[in-house]
Amino acid sequence: MERPLLNAYVNVCFKLPNDEQAQLSDQSAVIITAWNPHSLRLPDAENAKRNQLLQKELETRFFCKLLVGNEKDNWFEESYWVFLSLKEGLLLAEKYQQNAIYWVKDQQVNLVYCADKQPIYIGELKDFWP
Repeated sequence: MERPLLNAYVNVCFKLPNDEQAQLSDQSAVIITAWNPHSLRLPDAENAKRNQLLQKELETRFFCKLLVGNEKDNWFEESYWVFLSLKEGLLLAEKYQQNAIYWVKDQQVNLVYCADKQPIYIGELKDFWP
């Protein structure tokens, strides 16, 4: 993955309501979106449709909506914090043509590329909340 795209994946924050943050912090999960397949920017309306399809697939699971992005660049993507195994998360990411997902386990945030499926540690969960 090219350095600018890698930096975009690593230099993010996660935004969700404060009351939910405490509930989620101790549980393993994946953070996934259907926005901008293969990092190709789509119109917001198209991204919203894609995310609605993803949400339908998540309805049998506990999930929480959140924003993932960069405040400095004023860029965020609507995403989902969902209690799935890493394997299940990667299958959904491939289906929705995503380059990568975040995997949170034991308060550790990992970036996982769909191509090689290898987690890359990028930091402590507490550091990703604004």
